[in-house]
Amino acid sequence: KIKIEIDFPLDFENTIKSIFKWIFRCYAHIYYNHLQTIEAMGEEAHLNTCFQVILISFFLFFYFKKITNHHSNRN
Repeated sequence: KIKIEIDFPLDFENTIKSIFKWIFRCYAHIYYNHLQTIEAMGEEAHLNTCFQVILISFFLFFYFKKITNHHSNRN
């Protein structure tokens, strides 16, 4: 069993949400304004892979948050 010695700040979740929101805005800007350039360079696969990693990170963060809240409520 993993024991966390230091509590996260109370606004940690809001900070993470803010970071993800800015990352999504950056990707939206890149896709909307620069996709033709990226495709011309043949780099769209790299951009898509990076975006997938960000999405997976986002979902994993909130999945583990949900799991840890569920376990802490059971104890």
